[in-house]
Amino acid sequence: MQQFSKITTQKIFLIDGIGALVSACMLGFVLTTFESFFGMPKNILYALSAIALLLSVYSFTNAANKPANPAFRLRIIAIANLFYCFLTFVLVFLFYEEITVYGLLYFLSVGVSTNRNIFTANGWRRLQPLRKEAAYIYVLASIV
Repeated sequence: MQQFSKITTQKIFLIDGIGALVSACMLGFVLTTFESFFGMPKNILYALSAIALLLSVYSFTNAANKPANPAFRLRIIAIANLFYCFLTFVLVFLFYEEITVYGLLYFLSVGVSTNRNIFTANGWRRLQPLRKEAAYIYVLASIV
């Protein structure tokens, strides 16, 4: 059972890549199709989707290649995720009057669902095999 609870950097990159790919698909296909329902302009959704797709490619590439210095690569994706989160927050603020309640609920639920597992005791237990620094980077990456 212990072997399944270890989180490697490749798994972190894989989880981040899957999350970014799901976000890119949701933003680029679902939210744009129902623009009037969510309220965020299509061009903004496409831009956010493109950024999420780039982050996904970066994470999948690092998961597949097993980089020599994974802590540095994790820092890069954590900072990129924080930038993406900040950009999304700013855009929601700028387009607040256009965004519907459903759009606000979507952007809020994405943030909450990404973080819920990390703040449980089980989530912290899974971080123990990682070095302290990598654990903090994992937390930052999962926030976004």
